[in-house]
Amino acid sequence: MDFDLNRAKLSDKAKFKPFNVKEFISAEILLKTGRLNKDVGVLIMTLNGQAYGFLTKQMIYHHVANGTVDGYPFMISF
Repeated sequence: MDFDLNRAKLSDKAKFKPFNVKEFISAEILLKTGRLNKDVGVLIMTLNGQAYGFLTKQMIYHHVANGTVDGYPFMISF
């Protein structure tokens, strides 16, 4: 299926405030400090065989997260 430009709703202004990711903290540290527990929802992204997590609570607000990992740009949406 081709992209139909006539059906696209394009805008110069973002609808949601993007979550610009500057760093990642290991799940082990988050669990030890109580910032993460088994009841917290996490959206997982895999890049170059490494998993990265985003709290669904953050993603519900932002809807889009972007940044770089080891020089590779990424963008995920929820």
